[in-house]
Amino acid sequence: MRSGRFELADGGTLFLDEIGEMAPALQLKLLRALQERAFERVGGAATVSVDVRVVAATHRDLETAMGEGRFREDLYYRLNVVRIDVPPLRARPEDVPALVEHFLARYGCRDGGRVVSITPEARAALQAHPWPGNVRQLENVIHRATILCESDTIGVEDVALELSSPVPETGGSLDLRAALDRVERDLVARALREHHGNLTAAGRALGIDRNLLRSKLRKHGLRP
Repeated sequence: MRSGRFELADGGTLFLDEIGEMAPALQLKLLRALQERAFERVGGAATVSVDVRVVAATHRDLETAMGEGRFREDLYYRLNVVRIDVPPLRARPEDVPALVEHFLARYGCRDGGRVVSITPEARAALQAHPWPGNVRQLENVIHRATILCESDTIGVEDVALELSSPVPETGGSLDLRAALDRVERDLVARALREHHGNLTAAGRALGIDRNLLRSKLRKHGLRP
């Protein structure tokens, strides 16, 4: 007698994420529920009527999936009443600062930590990144940074491990020196983290001696 999601959402909204991954058999059941606004519980005999607004999301090209027989055409047109296309994060870098603040508020005080802010340099690096993993990747970067950060402020060294492509794919400055400085800083920070702050080991990994590594630490404002 447990109520399912459709029944619990009666009079409200049911959000179906990654609708493009739904198995064909479930697609048919969903279509019937949407068409009839009613369903039967698993193992039940009575018909349950509901009034539910359905919001579905996917990163798949459903039109291609229809052509390949992986997504039902009738379900596609039943769902596609009001369509909103959301560009990938790399196409809207102006949204990154707001998302960073949102995830910082969510994770900053979790897991026993207290991270409350982020430096302008780290924020700029995050905004310049192309984010192939989209918003979920940004969320993971901020979550990991709040765990590994040694102070109450996230610096660029706390996100450098994740930012393997510091130069944006499109737009932005073509200043080669600045781009190379960002790459160098990220690599130095990564070597330090991977070798737990051991300057000799980090320098060996980077192919430079300890004294030159110290010089680069001062240049980029990094701490061992």
